[in-house]
Amino acid sequence: NVIKILTKGGTRAIRDFDIMKTGNCDFGATLTFLDEARSLEWEPGAAPPSNRIAALRLAKEDGIRTWVSLEPVIDPEQVYKIIKLTHKFVDLYKVGKLNYHPKAKEIDWRKFRIITENLLQSLGKKYYIKNDLRAFD
Repeated sequence: NVIKILTKGGTRAIRDFDIMKTGNCDFGATLTFLDEARSLEWEPGAAPPSNRIAALRLAKEDGIRTWVSLEPVIDPEQVYKIIKLTHKFVDLYKVGKLNYHPKAKEIDWRKFRIITENLLQSLGKKYYIKNDLRAFD
């Protein structure tokens, strides 16, 4: 069995990397924005995106499999930038849409899914499209 850890805690998690390295463990971070002010607005109390990205990079350097949860998608352009910035040290991306928020109606989810899948495929990345987004075929 694989233990999957998902956090918004950033480098606070590195104290446990020695345990993660010895087992069958994947380290993940939720990323919604690169812009720290927007991240703080949507994710109060979470580590800044740059700190979460640093934790992913450190995990990969320690030989730990890494993944990113791109959910909720609030700004598709931010998702594309996150993927381009992190693809060299992230093994898997899980992508899901924004639900139950008025902003969700402003996004062309089919277009977003197609662009995201094309980008991830072009970079040779493993990914998982969550059911709520997969519905937009």
